[in-house]
Amino acid sequence: MIDQLISSVKPQIIAALGSQLGLSPQAADQFVGKALPMLQNFLTSGKVDPAALIAAVSGGGASGGIGSLLKGFDVGPLAAMVGGDASKAQAGVDAIAGPVLNQIKNAPNSQELIGQLLGGDGAGKGGGVGGLLGSLASGLLGGKK
Repeated sequence: MIDQLISSVKPQIIAALGSQLGLSPQAADQFVGKALPMLQNFLTSGKVDPAALIAAVSGGGASGGIGSLLKGFDVGPLAAMVGGDASKAQAGVDAIAGPVLNQIKNAPNSQELIGQLLGGDGAGKGGGVGGLLGSLASGLLGGKK
Protein backbone atom coordinates (compact mmCIF):
# COMPACT_ATOMS: atom_id res chain seq x y z
CA MET A 1 0.00 0.00 0.00
CA ILE A 2 2.82 2.42 0.86
CA ASP A 3 4.46 1.70 -2.51
CA GLN A 4 1.21 2.55 -4.34
CA LEU A 5 0.89 5.74 -2.36
CA ILE A 6 4.45 6.79 -3.20
CA SER A 7 3.97 5.91 -6.86
CA SER A 8 0.99 8.24 -7.01
CA VAL A 9 3.06 11.25 -5.88
CA LYS A 10 6.36 10.35 -7.54
CA PRO A 11 5.83 12.64 -10.57
CA GLN A 12 5.12 15.55 -8.20
CA ILE A 13 8.25 14.72 -6.17
CA ILE A 14 10.44 14.49 -9.27
CA ALA A 15 9.14 17.85 -10.50
CA ALA A 16 9.80 19.42 -7.09
CA LEU A 17 13.34 18.04 -7.02
CA GLY A 18 13.90 19.45 -10.49
CA SER A 19 12.69 22.92 -9.59
CA GLN A 20 14.12 23.13 -6.07
CA LEU A 21 17.45 21.40 -6.61
CA GLY A 22 17.98 21.81 -10.35
CA LEU A 23 18.05 18.07 -10.96
CA SER A 24 17.19 16.53 -14.30
CA PRO A 25 14.20 14.16 -14.24
CA GLN A 26 16.60 11.20 -14.45
CA ALA A 27 18.77 12.50 -11.58
CA ALA A 28 15.67 13.28 -9.51
CA ASP A 29 14.36 9.75 -10.10
CA GLN A 30 17.70 8.32 -8.95
CA PHE A 31 17.64 10.56 -5.87
CA VAL A 32 14.14 9.35 -5.00
CA GLY A 33 15.18 5.74 -5.62
CA LYS A 34 18.04 6.07 -3.15
CA ALA A 35 16.24 8.25 -0.59
CA LEU A 36 13.04 6.22 -0.17
CA PRO A 37 14.67 3.04 1.20
CA MET A 38 16.84 5.19 3.47
CA LEU A 39 13.75 7.00 4.78
CA GLN A 40 11.88 3.77 5.34
CA ASN A 41 14.85 2.26 7.20
CA PHE A 42 15.08 5.40 9.32
CA LEU A 43 11.36 5.33 10.13
CA THR A 44 11.46 1.66 11.13
CA SER A 45 14.72 1.98 13.10
CA GLY A 46 13.00 3.14 16.26
CA LYS A 47 14.62 6.59 16.00
CA VAL A 48 11.32 8.25 15.09
CA ASP A 49 8.87 9.11 17.81
CA PRO A 50 5.51 7.67 16.70
CA ALA A 51 3.76 10.73 18.09
CA ALA A 52 6.00 12.95 15.91
CA LEU A 53 5.00 10.98 12.82
CA ILE A 54 1.34 11.24 13.69
CA ALA A 55 1.72 14.98 14.37
CA ALA A 56 3.51 15.49 11.04
CA VAL A 57 0.75 13.61 9.22
CA SER A 58 -2.11 15.30 11.02
CA GLY A 59 -0.42 18.68 10.49
CA GLY A 60 -0.36 18.08 6.75
CA GLY A 61 3.37 17.54 6.48
CA ALA A 62 4.46 21.16 6.92
CA SER A 63 8.21 21.49 6.57
CA GLY A 64 8.65 22.31 10.27
CA GLY A 65 6.97 19.04 11.15
CA ILE A 66 9.12 17.16 8.67
CA GLY A 67 12.29 18.73 10.03
CA SER A 68 11.54 17.59 13.56
CA LEU A 69 10.35 14.21 12.36
CA LEU A 70 13.55 13.53 10.42
CA LYS A 71 15.94 14.87 13.07
CA GLY A 72 18.94 12.58 13.03
CA PHE A 73 18.40 11.36 9.45
CA ASP A 74 21.83 11.10 7.77
CA VAL A 75 21.72 12.84 4.39
CA GLY A 76 25.41 12.14 3.77
CA PRO A 77 24.88 9.34 1.24
CA LEU A 78 22.42 11.55 -0.67
CA ALA A 79 24.62 14.65 -0.63
CA ALA A 80 26.96 13.11 -3.22
CA MET A 81 24.02 13.06 -5.64
CA VAL A 82 23.57 16.84 -5.32
CA GLY A 83 27.16 18.04 -5.57
CA GLY A 84 28.13 17.20 -2.00
CA ASP A 85 25.76 19.80 -0.55
CA ALA A 86 24.13 18.42 2.62
CA SER A 87 21.60 21.26 2.81
CA LYS A 88 20.50 20.51 -0.76
CA ALA A 89 20.21 16.83 0.12
CA GLN A 90 18.08 17.73 3.16
CA ALA A 91 15.85 19.93 0.97
CA GLY A 92 15.46 16.95 -1.36
CA VAL A 93 14.45 14.68 1.52
CA ASP A 94 11.92 17.28 2.67
CA ALA A 95 10.58 17.50 -0.91
CA ILE A 96 9.99 13.74 -0.81
CA ALA A 97 8.57 13.52 2.71
CA GLY A 98 6.06 16.38 2.37
CA PRO A 99 3.96 14.93 -0.47
CA VAL A 100 4.15 11.43 1.01
CA LEU A 101 2.91 12.66 4.39
CA ASN A 102 0.11 14.61 2.70
CA GLN A 103 -0.96 11.49 0.81
CA ILE A 104 -1.00 9.52 4.07
CA LYS A 105 -3.06 12.24 5.74
CA ASN A 106 -5.65 12.12 2.97
CA ALA A 107 -5.81 8.34 2.71
CA PRO A 108 -8.94 6.71 4.14
CA ASN A 109 -6.72 4.21 5.97
CA SER A 110 -4.13 6.70 7.23
CA GLN A 111 -3.69 5.04 10.63
CA GLU A 112 -2.84 1.72 8.96
CA LEU A 113 -0.28 3.44 6.75
CA ILE A 114 1.37 5.05 9.78
CA GLY A 115 1.67 1.61 11.35
CA GLN A 116 3.23 0.27 8.17
CA LEU A 117 5.69 3.16 7.99
CA LEU A 118 6.86 2.46 11.52
CA GLY A 119 7.24 -1.23 10.84
CA GLY A 120 4.13 -2.38 12.67
CA ASP A 121 1.60 -4.83 11.34
CA GLY A 122 -0.36 -1.92 9.93
CA ALA A 123 -3.61 -3.64 10.63
CA GLY A 124 -4.77 -1.01 13.06
CA LYS A 125 -6.99 -3.62 14.67
CA GLY A 126 -4.96 -5.95 16.81
CA GLY A 127 -2.02 -5.90 19.13
CA GLY A 128 1.50 -4.90 18.37
CA VAL A 129 2.91 -1.59 17.30
CA GLY A 130 0.66 -1.32 14.25
CA GLY A 131 -2.48 -1.89 16.30
CA LEU A 132 -1.43 0.57 18.98
CA LEU A 133 -0.48 3.20 16.44
CA GLY A 134 -3.65 2.56 14.49
CA SER A 135 -5.75 3.26 17.54
CA LEU A 136 -3.76 6.35 18.46
CA ALA A 137 -3.71 7.69 14.89
CA SER A 138 -7.42 7.05 14.48
CA GLY A 139 -8.16 9.30 17.42
CA LEU A 140 -5.80 12.03 16.31
CA LEU A 141 -6.91 11.94 12.69
CA GLY A 142 -10.60 12.15 13.42
CA GLY A 143 -11.42 8.45 13.34
CA LYS A 144 -10.59 7.85 9.64
CA LYS A 145 -10.83 4.21 8.75
